[in-house]
This record gives sequence, C-alpha cells and structure tokens, in this order.
Amino acid sequence: MEILTIFLLLLILLLFGGKVALLSGKVNRLEDAVRRLQVERTSDEKTVDEQHVQAPLRPATSVPQQRVRTPSRTREEWEALLGGKVMNLVGAIAIILGTGFFLKYAFDNNWLNEIMRILIGGVAGLLLIGGGIRLHGRGLSIFAQGLIGTGIAILYLTVYAAFDFYGLVPQIVAFCLMIGVTAVAFYLALYYNAAAISFLAWAGGFLTPFLLSTETVNTVGLFTYITLLNIGLIAVLLKKRHWDVLELLTIGATYLVYAFWYAEANTRDHHTSVALLFLVIWWSLFAGLDLYRTLSAPSANLLLRRLIESLNAVCIFLAIMSLTEAAFPDWTAAATLALCLAYGGLLLIVDRRSDDLRAETTYAITAMLLLVIATAIQFDDFVRVVFWSLEALALFWAGVYVRRSFLWKAALGLFGLAALTLISINNGLWYESASLFTPILTARTGAYCILAGALLRCGFFIRNIDTASEQKQRHALQIAGIVVLFVWTTVEMNDYFRLQIQSATGDHLDTLKNMRQLAVSGVWLIDAVIIMALGMWQRTQVIRITAMVFFGCAVLKMFVYDLSFLDTLYRIVSFIGLGVILMLVSYVYHRRVAGEGVTHPDDH
Repeated sequence: MEILTIFLLLLILLLFGGKVALLSGKVNRLEDAVRRLQVERTSDEKTVDEQHVQAPLRPATSVPQQRVRTPSRTREEWEALLGGKVMNLVGAIAIILGTGFFLKYAFDNNWLNEIMRILIGGVAGLLLIGGGIRLHGRGLSIFAQGLIGTGIAILYLTVYAAFDFYGLVPQIVAFCLMIGVTAVAFYLALYYNAAAISFLAWAGGFLTPFLLSTETVNTVGLFTYITLLNIGLIAVLLKKRHWDVLELLTIGATYLVYAFWYAEANTRDHHTSVALLFLVIWWSLFAGLDLYRTLSAPSANLLLRRLIESLNAVCIFLAIMSLTEAAFPDWTAAATLALCLAYGGLLLIVDRRSDDLRAETTYAITAMLLLVIATAIQFDDFVRVVFWSLEALALFWAGVYVRRSFLWKAALGLFGLAALTLISINNGLWYESASLFTPILTARTGAYCILAGALLRCGFFIRNIDTASEQKQRHALQIAGIVVLFVWTTVEMNDYFRLQIQSATGDHLDTLKNMRQLAVSGVWLIDAVIIMALGMWQRTQVIRITAMVFFGCAVLKMFVYDLSFLDTLYRIVSFIGLGVILMLVSYVYHRRVAGEGVTHPDDH
C-alpha cells in the first residue's frame, strides 16, 4: 500500500509537472506574440504617417499574410524555466520520495499505527490544499494548482486506505468522505478555473463506487450516486463551456459504470425497470445539455461536439438493447423506436429555434439510423424491405421539402440497403423449393413493386427542379425503379417455369424448357417496349437509351443462347417476334422522337 501510494503521488506530480511545462510554454509564446504585434503596430503607424506626409493616396492593395514564426527562447527564459520550474518540480518529487521512504521505514518498524497513518495522510492532503490556496493568492497559480491536485489525490487515497486496507471506517462514512472530497475538488476547479483539478475530481468521483464496493450490488444507490454526480458535472460544464473534454469523459464513464453493473449484477431481471429509468434520466441530462448549448451559442470545436452527441446516442442505444434483450426481447424494437422519436423531437426543436445545421444534421441522421434499426429488429425478409422502401421515400420527400441534401443522400443509401437486402435474402431471386412459389400474389412481389414504386415516386418529387444535378438524379431514380421491375418480371417468370418443370417428364419437359427461355426473352422485350414508351411519353433521352440497352440484352440472349439451345419451331417464333417488335419500335421512335427533333431540354 505504501509503495503504491508513493508511486501514485509521483505519477500525479509528473502529470502536473508536464501540464505546468505545457502551460508555461503557451504563456511564453503568447507574451512573445503580443510584444511582436505591439512593435509591428507601432512601426505600421509610423509608416502610415510618413506616407500621408510624403506621398499621395494610392488604392489599397491586399498584402498576403505571412505566418508568424515563434522565436526560440532567450537565455534568460531558459534560465527562468530551469531555475523556477524544473528545479521546483524535481525538488518536490525528491521531497515526496524522501517522505515516502521515511513513512515506509516507519511503517515497517511499527513506529506509526494504522490510525496515525490515516491521520498523516489526511493532514498532508489538507496542508497541500491549503498551501495551494495560499500560493494562488500570491500569483503562483499553476504551481498552486499542482499542490491542490496532489492534496486531493492524497485525500482520496487516504479515505480508500481507511476503508479497504485498515477497516477503520464503515462504507457509508467512507462514501460520504469521498463525496465531500469530490465536491471540494469541483469547487476549487471552478474557483481557480483549473481544468486539471476538475479532471481529478471527475476521476475520483467515478472511481468511488469501485473503490468502496462490496459483494452486494446496491443498484438504486449506485445509479442514484452516478445521477447526482452527473448533475454536479453538468453544473460545472454550464459554467465552463470550454471544458468539452470533461463532458465527453463524463458520458463515457457513466455508461461504463452501467456496463460494469450489467456484467456483475446477478439479479438484473429484478432491477430492469430501475436501470431503464436511470438510463433515460442519464440520456436526458446529456441530451438536454447538448440541446442547451446548441440553442444558446454554437461551439467552437465542432468535431468534439459531434463526437459527444454520437457517443451519447451509441451508448444509450447499446444500453437499452442489452437491457431489453435480456428481460423483454419483444420490446426491443419499440424501445429503439421510442429513442428514434426522442431524437426526432430534438430535431424539430433545433430546426425551429436554431440555425445550427451541424446539430440538425446529427439529430436527423441519428433518428434515421434508429428507425432503420428498429425496422430491422421488428421485421424480417420482404416486410423489412417494404418498410425500408417506404422510409426512404418519406426521407427523400422530407429532403426535397426542407431542401436538405443530406436527407436525399441518406434516402438513396437506404434504397441501396433495401435493394441489397432484397436480392440477398432467401427466395429473393429464386425460391429454393419451387413448390413454395405462388405466381404474382406473394410477399416478394410486394417488396419488388413497392421498392420500384418508391424509386419512381422519388423521381417524380424532383421533376420540377431544373438544375442539372437534380435532373441526373431524377433519371437515375427512374432507371433504378425500372431495373427493379425488370428483375422482378424475370425472376417471376423463371420461378413459374421451374415449378412446372419440377413435375414434368419426357417430351413435355423439353417443351417447358424451350417455353421457359422463350418466355424470358419475351418478358425482356415487353419490358423494353414499356420503357421505350415511357421515355417517348416523358421525352426523356436517358430512359429511351435504357430501353435500347434492354433491347440489346434481349437480342444478345436470343442470338447467343436461344439460337443454340432452342428447338427450330421456338427459334422461328422467337426471331420473328423479335424482328416485328424491333421494327414497330423503330417506326414509332422515328415518328414520335426523330421526327420532332431535339426540342426538349431532357434530350440535350
């Protein structure tokens, strides 16, 4: 214990020494910059006065700014650093080590009993804090903060030793003493504007339950303490807005405490409602703080703010998932949806009361992801694809309505996820057992048609937007919808004949195989005709070119596959039908498109 205490004190002093050196370097650089700016300002003012007297006025020209190079330290500054800071730090470490060796020697020879050891630790911690307060009033703020932090660390270790090693105080007394030390540390951190002391108080506050833990898990007591600690930390953060790192650490430590409780508690089922209540309280505290900061004033560190918001969202989702999956698995999707609605509410508040697009984007993406996850949890296979398609449609419409491009992009990503899911799930492209197939009236048909309809409808939403990028996007959505329908007709026709072939024999089997290839080719031609008609009706060149590509696929299949494997009669029907359809399409195309010339903007 004594050796561990000595090394902990040494580590704390080293950390504070590094902090002192870092802050001292920053202060010196700032002082050099201020002196340099004053000299440059004086010289510029003299130059301007001379120009007013000696030369006529000239048009102002912009002078490129040059990067100011920080000068190296002077000999006097190095002397002050070594003599005033480094020697001070080394001397303090030497004294701590010497005192530690003396105490260890005294402990080994039983010069001091357990009560005296605790009293020495407590008095030493209080004296260091008192000395730091006294020196801070004399202008030695950085050195004083180091003493205060060291004193607080000694008090934490003293209380811990009194409870765990020596058993001199009961748990409740030790718990109250540690809460008192934490409160004093936060007060001193605020009073002296010392972020380092606040970090030490944060660490001590969250380590207290672990240092004073027993074999019995007191769920209500633990979570109540963490809640009160979070309220205190939030009060500190409201006064010190630039201590964003402390907020990030607080969120991480809070959910880490929950993770340890979840892993260790053997009676989770009896405390599920309690844990869920406290999870909601913690999320509300952190989300409320973030919302207040967003509405009051934008943060300078946008990356850190996004990290804080994302950490809170990810942690609360994982915590609720673990809790509901263990106790109420049927309610996991509902809990995720409730969290989605909560972020949707935050989005509406920010949209109406603030112009912070960063926060609006974060809340919108979070709500969307939670909705997608809730859908994946609740539904399976084709039903999941249907709901994802409808959600993407609603998201795309919202992006068009409020003119937010990130919503459009998110909707396109969700469409891509729905399409990949559709072709990768069982029975998406073919039924593993043909006997399970039912023509047309199936969940697969509904998934394909709703996905295609949602894509086409999204293209309809932006039909009146004349910018080039939106027009390309509209054409891409229309083509994607057409491709989905093309795939659906192909897989339906293929499975229909697979069902017939399964029970056929002899000549009838060969006939069905020929009919199958002929039907697939015919479906491709019909799809291409419909797409060409749509392109002519809308006067959209991209859709007409897509139809030509489908015609090319049908022709390629007939010449490469059908010509080699179909019987003569089916080959004759196939090629005559192909020729008639192509001639008719060519005739209509020349009458409706080529005859009119390229007059519509989409034809350029």
